[in-house]
Amino acid sequence: MSEAEAATQAERKEIEDGLLIWRNSKSPFWQMRAYVPGTRRYVRQSLKTTDIHTAVVEARKRWMRLQVRVEDNLPVFEMRIEKACDLWLSEKEELAKKGAYKASVLRVAKGAIKRYLKSYFKGRPLSSIDHAEADRYWTWRLTNARRSAQPSKVTIGAELNTINQIIEWAEIKGHLKRAVVPRLKKPKALAKTKVNRRAAFMPQEMKTLFALLKLWQNEARNDRDRMVRTVLYYAVKLVYYSGMRTNDMPLLRWRDVKATWSDKDSHWYVQFFLRGKVEPRWVVVQHDAGPLLIEWRNICPHTEPDDLVFAYKKGEMPLLEQSFRNCLKRFDLWLNADGAPRSLYSLRHTAATEALDRGVPIEDLARNMRTSVQTIMDHYAHIANLDKASVLTYSQDKENFENIEPWIAHQSGRN
Repeated sequence: MSEAEAATQAERKEIEDGLLIWRNSKSPFWQMRAYVPGTRRYVRQSLKTTDIHTAVVEARKRWMRLQVRVEDNLPVFEMRIEKACDLWLSEKEELAKKGAYKASVLRVAKGAIKRYLKSYFKGRPLSSIDHAEADRYWTWRLTNARRSAQPSKVTIGAELNTINQIIEWAEIKGHLKRAVVPRLKKPKALAKTKVNRRAAFMPQEMKTLFALLKLWQNEARNDRDRMVRTVLYYAVKLVYYSGMRTNDMPLLRWRDVKATWSDKDSHWYVQFFLRGKVEPRWVVVQHDAGPLLIEWRNICPHTEPDDLVFAYKKGEMPLLEQSFRNCLKRFDLWLNADGAPRSLYSLRHTAATEALDRGVPIEDLARNMRTSVQTIMDHYAHIANLDKASVLTYSQDKENFENIEPWIAHQSGRN
């Protein structure tokens, strides 16, 4: 039975053309039905009162506010979450094209919306989201995951962050009244879970890996394959010495590499300007990266300022991840002691682990690795000697650094 049919069988009062209040035996509260001009649609709301005089006054107030919104061309009907997702995505895609929104963040959000958020919320309105939503969403994700493994803390955090961004966008655009919908926090069940340790290499394994990468080059099938494996050899070492993320690699150009003199301790330091995933920043890399960069630059086919560091063709970086995985499998280094597979990203974890072992302060390490202190604590808190005082770099080979001077001169001349 529709509201109109119910109204004919119950108490009903037409206040003016297009505005009606009514109630029936199903609820003691008066209901309002107001026609929205130009839409052929009605706004239906509960007036939350049993007194007819109060109901009439409240209905007139809401009717007047509704007319003002129509005149000001503001949204009248509550937006569905699914539509809000689509509009938010469209806006962010345009911003990403202009470089005003991070493509990596957009890619994660787009995947979350497509795979999970639309399926979970379906046709619900934005105002239906409440404080318990995060826990309900977590329970739903456990039973509807695309993979058998439990969604990680980071994954759920990213998905909830996307929801929060959409809520904030809806408020700014006037689709939702501010403070009506709460921001979602990580569910209690997930907040208590331990973060799995990341697969890394042991120090002796790194020495073995460097030697095997040289051998891997000699086993190349042709010149192209040999060049790819040569790029891999230098890339593995430089990722390890810098702790960069894998999505920093295809963005690193020769102009993003520099040597800087420190008056504080009278040393040269090599720095990379990294711009993948998070805010771009100059980071300090290990001293051993200096001689390696000179060595690689001498054989790299393209070394202009705008050329990619890890390239084997002009503007083209090879698929190093697959090549690295093949190498690890070939020499039985793919799995760590716990059976977890390793990847190029494991080099970043190895760099972080060794830095903490040397006593690098967590705050300094987090800043140089462009991450948060909490992330360092979540993934590497098992390292015992976190409170040692040291520096980010640990070796200053004088003989090697004498060989860097020609490269520094070249850098200075270029700048």
